[in-house]
Amino acid sequence: MFVLSDGAPTWDDHDQVDVWVPGMHMGDPEAGGVYATASKELHYYGPFAHPGFLLRDVARMVRFRRVELHCFGFGEADPRLLQELARVSGGQATSLGR
Repeated sequence: MFVLSDGAPTWDDHDQVDVWVPGMHMGDPEAGGVYATASKELHYYGPFAHPGFLLRDVARMVRFRRVELHCFGFGEADPRLLQELARVSGGQATSLGR
């Protein structure tokens, strides 16, 4: 399979929208930070916007299917994610235009 990408996942099809409730806070419970927001909606982009979750799921899927991912990074693509996707699937990664 051929993957054409800029190497930066930013969205997936698991987007969920929640309403901002006045008085509620959002933040990072591990670091103890609280974030201010002016948005009336909160978007939860899903797990595949995070490279670690994406890599883990691809590695799981290629164990059961014989699929090689051949990744092509365009422009100013960060090659690290594409190289890892190719590595876990037995494919190759190439950067174009850099």
